[in-house]
Amino acid sequence: MTVKVGIDVGSVAVKALALADGIPVRWLEEPTRPDITAQCSALLEELLAALSCATRPTICATGYGRNLVGEATVHVSEIMANAVGAGWLGRHWPELGTIFGSSPVPPQVTSSFRTIVDVGGQDSKVIVFGPDGMVEDFAMNDRCAAGTGRFIEVMARVLEVDIKRLDELALGARTPAAITSACTVFAESEVVSLLAEGAPREEVAAGVFESVAEQVAGLAAKTGWQAPVLFDGGPSHSLALRAALGRRLGCEPAVPPCGQFATALGAALVAADGTFAPPTRRRESS
Repeated sequence: MTVKVGIDVGSVAVKALALADGIPVRWLEEPTRPDITAQCSALLEELLAALSCATRPTICATGYGRNLVGEATVHVSEIMANAVGAGWLGRHWPELGTIFGSSPVPPQVTSSFRTIVDVGGQDSKVIVFGPDGMVEDFAMNDRCAAGTGRFIEVMARVLEVDIKRLDELALGARTPAAITSACTVFAESEVVSLLAEGAPREEVAAGVFESVAEQVAGLAAKTGWQAPVLFDGGPSHSLALRAALGRRLGCEPAVPPCGQFATALGAALVAADGTFAPPTRRRESS
């Protein structure tokens, strides 16, 4: 059994995924802690403990903290890792339900992804592929929490619910409340005011997801995105956000069951390919 590992060190969570003979077999996630180097070492040890490895596997690190992973011998940016992971997901789409235990949406995709929308904890990214599968362009929002998972968390706290309940509330709304501020601090005040004025909590919750979708769609507009769209990252599990994003883009995004691990998957695939060349025609800023 040949094992390769990818670890995605994000600002909110660390995700690690192991491939055995090219297939994902084990994955772990935990919130990012201050001592990232020690945390990654412990997480990798836990991941590998359940696998029978004759030799230490190649480990590829990605994410903003990739250079803090002492065990990694390969490093790649999250743009590249996500692009590689998306390609694998597209090629293996019908198998994802068996591998990860729940089915992707929709159950079938008919062509390769042309755009990735990755909503993370502290940033959002849009990656665009050309017809040949090469990365042509990307845009990233990494200076403001608007349009990210952090924004959703803040608004859930204001509404005094967890993320799952926020999603449920939003799905029950007739129309979303208008949240016009692109700044998380001002949007928080706006939500408090809406609640004080008697706006239904369901409509405010729906407005939260519409606000995130609007920010992400604006980011996508800068790239000249095209369908079909892969939606990944932790918030991709939100049904309300999927629906809002679909309305903003005018197409249903495809969502894998392993959305938060798509970038770690890509890193593991890079680790598995010793001759890997980044699939891009654009110089990347990392």
